[in-house]
Amino acid sequence: MNAFKDCLPAVILVCLSSAHAANDGAPAAVADLPGGVADVPLHVYNNLLVVDVAVNGGETRPFILDTGAGGTLIATGVVAAGAAEGEEPITVAGVSGTQEFAAARLDTLALGEAVLRGPVVACGDLSPLSRLLGFDIAGILGYDFLKNFVVKVDYDAARLTLYTPAAFGDGAGVDFIPATYGSGNPLVEMAVDDVSGKFVVDLGNPGAMLLNGAVVRERDLVNKAGAKLPAVLRGAGGDKGTEAWVVRMGEVRIGDHALAGPIVVLPTTENAILTCGEDVMGNVGWDLASRFVLYFDYPGGRLGLVPGARFGAPFDYDRAGLVLLPAGDGCYVVDKVASFSPAAALLTPGDRVVGINGEAAADVPAPEWGRIRSQPAGTPLTLTVERADGRREEVTFALAELL
Repeated sequence: MNAFKDCLPAVILVCLSSAHAANDGAPAAVADLPGGVADVPLHVYNNLLVVDVAVNGGETRPFILDTGAGGTLIATGVVAAGAAEGEEPITVAGVSGTQEFAAARLDTLALGEAVLRGPVVACGDLSPLSRLLGFDIAGILGYDFLKNFVVKVDYDAARLTLYTPAAFGDGAGVDFIPATYGSGNPLVEMAVDDVSGKFVVDLGNPGAMLLNGAVVRERDLVNKAGAKLPAVLRGAGGDKGTEAWVVRMGEVRIGDHALAGPIVVLPTTENAILTCGEDVMGNVGWDLASRFVLYFDYPGGRLGLVPGARFGAPFDYDRAGLVLLPAGDGCYVVDKVASFSPAAALLTPGDRVVGINGEAAADVPAPEWGRIRSQPAGTPLTLTVERADGRREEVTFALAELL
């Protein structure tokens, strides 16, 4: 899982992979979908897809649907934590670090009529991720569940449909491109400008496309870019952040489709988790994926793309030019200010932001800040700041096109 429609120009990335030494003598999980089709509501929160999942036959709870997750994670308390018999702990690597989770064998994991019986999942504390995202999650639904089905994601209709291969058929009327799923992530061939190769289509990335840090360094993309904004990538796995730059590139091409002016994140370090693999060129998240109705044909090894309502919409991004980081007490701290931002003459790194547009900063979670700073150019933004000497001031400036 990976990018967020920016955590305070910090792109919040839910991306993760998991390493798990399975017990060879344990029974394999078995998928069941009576009738061949399950159609369920799809909730979009802060550009992440949330579905209602039942664990062990209990009440449904909100899970993030994450095609970039190598396995399923469940929050402590949803199911009793503790290593499953014969199973080793599961190491979960996320954007913000690596954590060890207990392994738990479930009776059932159900999404609508689709049921996975006997899966082994990672079980641990997801509260830091919930705080980062701005809403509580009970788990992350990943590859071990999704791989059994053809998965249709329709952002416009807010519906998720699961099919057995037999019920789906040949997918008449859908344009497909080859995809590989063996790594636990959907990989497709695509390109942004002259960077081409395998990209992961990661619905746990609620923001812009990002490129592999090694590619960014080898091709000197940061120095070659025009206008660029600083960002901090944060997500699952701990509290660490990865610094990056956000730029506008010329064109992104996937299948027979080309879109102009994509926003692209350029990490400054070579964190392979960001792209779910060292040999993967980049990570495609919400900003591009939500422009299509998507068909993840896991059993058939292909990805279907049908242009949706947002297909031709412009790619928007931050118009404030600020990186704000959580201070731990409900406030934000100004970490960086772009030199060409209208806020450059008003704010200094180290200033504490205690209010945003008349609301206490504690009541404005990171995703809401991302929405506020992406409003149209000319929109006024008022921040209440506390200076290093303790003085409080209100500063107001108009958002501007920065990329």
